[in-house]
Amino acid sequence: MPSPLRHHAFQTAIAQNALHSITCSPILLILLLLLLLLLTSSALNCAALGIAPASIMTYESIGGTYTAAASRISRNIINIDGTSFIGASFNIPAQLFIDVSIADPAYSILVTVSNVVLNRAAIYINGFASSTLADATLRDAPHGRNITVLFQNVSGVDGMIGFLNVFPVSTSIIIRDSAFKSTGATMRFTYKSVAVTQRCAVFWSAVTLLNSTVQMIRSTTDDGDPNFVLSMLDASFVLTDSVFMIRDFASRSFRARTTNVASNQSALMYTSSVSTAAQIVRSLLILKDIAVPQAFNLQSPIVTSDKSVVVIEDVKYAENVIQLDGSISIDATSWWYMHRLQFVSNILRGSAAITGGQNMTMFDLYGSASVNSPSGTAYTSASYGCIITLGELAEAVTSFGFSTNRYVTCSSCSIATHCYALFTTSVAYNATLGRCECSCTSQGNGPLCLPMAYPGLNERPPDIPPRVVENLTIINTPSTSYPLSIAGYPIVTFRNITFSGTNVYLFPSEAYTSPIGGAPVPANITFDGCTFQERSVLNIIGSSQYMYFFGSSIVNVTVVNCMFNYSVVALQGSFRANSYFLVAHSQFFTSRTPANNVLVMSPNYLGAGTSTGFVYLMSLYLYINSRLVFLNVSADMSSNVHFIGATPSPLQLSTASSIHISYCRLNVFAVYYSNVVGQPISLIDRSGIFITHNVIYASYVLYLSFGGFQGGSYGTLSISHNHGVLSSSIVYMRLNSAPQSILNAQGFFLVANNTLQVPVLLSFAQVDDNLYLNDSYLVVMDNYLSSGRCHFDTTYITVDVGSWPYARCNRNNPNSPSAASTCVTGTANLYSCSDARNVYTSYCHPGLTTSFTPSRCSRSTAPPQ
Repeated sequence: MPSPLRHHAFQTAIAQNALHSITCSPILLILLLLLLLLLTSSALNCAALGIAPASIMTYESIGGTYTAAASRISRNIINIDGTSFIGASFNIPAQLFIDVSIADPAYSILVTVSNVVLNRAAIYINGFASSTLADATLRDAPHGRNITVLFQNVSGVDGMIGFLNVFPVSTSIIIRDSAFKSTGATMRFTYKSVAVTQRCAVFWSAVTLLNSTVQMIRSTTDDGDPNFVLSMLDASFVLTDSVFMIRDFASRSFRARTTNVASNQSALMYTSSVSTAAQIVRSLLILKDIAVPQAFNLQSPIVTSDKSVVVIEDVKYAENVIQLDGSISIDATSWWYMHRLQFVSNILRGSAAITGGQNMTMFDLYGSASVNSPSGTAYTSASYGCIITLGELAEAVTSFGFSTNRYVTCSSCSIATHCYALFTTSVAYNATLGRCECSCTSQGNGPLCLPMAYPGLNERPPDIPPRVVENLTIINTPSTSYPLSIAGYPIVTFRNITFSGTNVYLFPSEAYTSPIGGAPVPANITFDGCTFQERSVLNIIGSSQYMYFFGSSIVNVTVVNCMFNYSVVALQGSFRANSYFLVAHSQFFTSRTPANNVLVMSPNYLGAGTSTGFVYLMSLYLYINSRLVFLNVSADMSSNVHFIGATPSPLQLSTASSIHISYCRLNVFAVYYSNVVGQPISLIDRSGIFITHNVIYASYVLYLSFGGFQGGSYGTLSISHNHGVLSSSIVYMRLNSAPQSILNAQGFFLVANNTLQVPVLLSFAQVDDNLYLNDSYLVVMDNYLSSGRCHFDTTYITVDVGSWPYARCNRNNPNSPSAASTCVTGTANLYSCSDARNVYTSYCHPGLTTSFTPSRCSRSTAPPQ
């Protein structure tokens, strides 16, 4: 049970002591009178400020365990810190009822709940029974009265926070930095109707907020319950002159496309068990930076009126942005603004009607469809635009499922589309910021000229302090995930942390994106001096979809000066354009054997795998100028396995994206690719793999099994400037009739300037393992390969029109630069060491080079490499 109430009655104690000694000294009597005068003055000053003096009773619980099925308290100051609330069962949960309606009306109320655990438990905050009573309490507080409720660092399983009834003017509710989980069990909470079976973390029943602010920020739900909701509104919900905001929220339950199973987790849900429409009156409803299958699940109607605005911005990984089973009504003074939406299926899904759709805007859309509704006319008037569909590199000007085309192009700006029109004078495109800028009247607030102030109004990303977590030891089990919290911060650093037996989850999509209505800014996440040991995994997790995330912020992940002992780095899924991942100045080592591998856990939408190497790429898709770089890294293993393994799923690099392994010392071969379903490595549109300037002691540099590589549109595979000893070959292809390796459309395969002890340069294990060149280039040159065997065998290379292999100055004897003792089987363009270089035997991409000098290549008009 919590600690007992603490009564502050020191004034009475002083008075009793004074009466006992009043006859002892006149001087003491004078001092007593002065002290009483001081205390009286302090109490009057506190009352004048609406602050409870020391004599007001408080409730405090520090630590301990709470198990009561029901308990009620009411104080002006309540502080609960570190207490565990543990229910006996799903049918008998632990419940604490905090009633602010009967606290002393003369003073403000402060409820603080920190670092608590809610396991089969609930904490309720009860307001007033009606708006009339809420208004009356203000009249009883002659000097003003505030109600502040703060929940922070709440965790647990099958727990809930509840808010009931009416909250008066100047109420502030904050729920932050919390993680909620659900097993899917139906909890029998007293103040949550049995008819409401939806499970949720925060429950609002018949709530009215008057000139108040609600913030739910930097919180998560896990993937255990696909029908779990962060915040659910029930019965009725009224916002009047208020702000209700959910920001930096991440649901870690996404859609698994391979099984076509979609999670229904939502950030916000409204369902009325009494068939009442939610009312948004002169208020703001804001959903910002939401990574969730559904941002807003509307099961009952919602009405926005009298200069109200709904902002839904930076939705990531959504299945559907809005589930529209309840109607939406927007009056002529109100606005629904939906911006930077990333979705798999629909923006609006459902059959309910929208009234006042001309006051709805959808802009910067990245997905596959727009609406899925039998009543298409509901969306006739909505403005929409700047659409980039899945599989497209450029804007797709289309009706996109709307019954009428009111399309706005990416670089176009209009007040109706980008600003709150009533308080906007003009709008113009800012090429530097890459967005439209609204010019506001004196009544407009923030970049969108919104009709009222809101939390974060003057937010500047450089002013947000970085989050630094350091000097910790985290011990877990390899089969249990340990998600890291990065939401809401542009800069996050994990320093000197030891992870032991821990599957660490990092979701770059949860990073800070931008101020409300502002342009995205880069987010930087750093692991500095960390140790991963005992089968730990640093899991960097993207989306299960090949989605093109232009809208969210650029994320840079840096791993520097770290040690991986019997542990793995894993990248899984697809990532936003311009992502950058760097692993530098770090060590990987282990004494394990391939049979003693590391379990790599994944969210339910990606599955799981095992890794016998140090870096595990699972369904990795890097898109548009993204990079994965390993720099000055050492990897040592007693068994001869791989550094990077991409198995069993495809590895795809597209549109100027690349993987680099440079200046590393590897006692394992650099890259191993094996895809049991026969899907090749894809290098598309100026993308490539570069293995350069390394020292390698292993069997191979590149090993391809059950799936070769396919390069198209200037795709590049480069192995150059490496030193060391290989027991087999530089490139080994054992494809077993899987998709053969193909270079198309100016593809480039370069093996150059390697000094290696190696029996064979290119090796094909079977007769049917071929390398096809179609309008592409294979260049093998300047290699010193200390073996007398054949190094360049072109027997199994199929050359189509416009292609030809090139070999120059490959030798066994470094003292004889003119010697070309390397045998060639098959057909190739052969050059000796004394032959002059040309475009094809330079270190430039032949398809992108017109001429060259020893210091640089001259680019052609084709896209640069």
